[in-house]
Amino acid sequence: MGRDWLKFTARQQARSVERAFVYWRQNGFPYIRLNPSEINNELSWLLRASPDSILMRSTLSVSTVGLRLANFFHPQMWHVPVHDYKTPFDRYQDDFCLRDCIRKALRFFPDRNSLNAQCLRSTLRIYRGTTRVSNFRPTVARAFCARFSGPGETILDFSAGYGGRLLGCLSLPRRYVGIDPCAAQVEGLRTMTRVFRDKLPGSAQIIKACAEDYLEKLPPRSVDLIFSSPPYFNHERYSTEASQSYLRYPEYPQWRKMFLERVLLAAFDLLKPRGFLILNVADPPGIPLIADSLRILKRHLRLHETVAMPLYRLPLQRAMTQQAFKHEPIFVFRKR
Repeated sequence: MGRDWLKFTARQQARSVERAFVYWRQNGFPYIRLNPSEINNELSWLLRASPDSILMRSTLSVSTVGLRLANFFHPQMWHVPVHDYKTPFDRYQDDFCLRDCIRKALRFFPDRNSLNAQCLRSTLRIYRGTTRVSNFRPTVARAFCARFSGPGETILDFSAGYGGRLLGCLSLPRRYVGIDPCAAQVEGLRTMTRVFRDKLPGSAQIIKACAEDYLEKLPPRSVDLIFSSPPYFNHERYSTEASQSYLRYPEYPQWRKMFLERVLLAAFDLLKPRGFLILNVADPPGIPLIADSLRILKRHLRLHETVAMPLYRLPLQRAMTQQAFKHEPIFVFRKR
């Protein structure tokens, strides 16, 4: 317990930190690890999450049910650089930072087993100058799929990412088609699909491809719902594979034309009449991604509604703003 550690002498505290440091150096980075029983428990909680209680009219409630489960299949998340921040894995590799994170975990979580994997992960993630890519919340995906699609319908995700939308869709009797160019993400998504095959009512197909090329080959008006979140240009660099859109189109105007516009126009063609397109998008520093996405889509689709998705702020941000949440928009478009 961190509270016990706080009562130690300075020498005792230093010895405890050093023992924990040696332990975590020997055991490696504290990735999420779930056994079959824990996986089943996570799935049962997700299936009990009522879509109507998550998405009430145009208001989203805060729920992280299923998020740890989706993240479990994507340990590479902890290695992905965001903007000019360090990754949690970078901090873990640095001896000084790891010892400092151990000390901070003991202070941040005084009433818990402060040196367990979860507490250390949380501390590494919020260490100064550090951040980590985030996953889409499975409960939010479940709620949107329930409202804007029907049983047996096909849902296309052109940037499948870390499986939050996949998991939410699989929790309903839907057919999910996910596209992603990143080998590690595709491997994680396919593993999720295999593990959940007999446990959830939905089905899934995962395709390793560049969406801007692949979508244009699909038959028009063949998809009931398109539900995705595009990469934020080079803000999050998921891998160094040549298939990554920020490497294929290294300047933002080129990326906007050759990736974003091509993907969104192809999505419009694929959507059935009266079908919905749901897009979660935000503006990374210096990039007008929201305005550009809306400009492209409004030429072809009608904006049905905008839902503000609440996201927890980091502790320093909460202290500076006195607000627990920030919000990202989810745009719901409908084909005429």
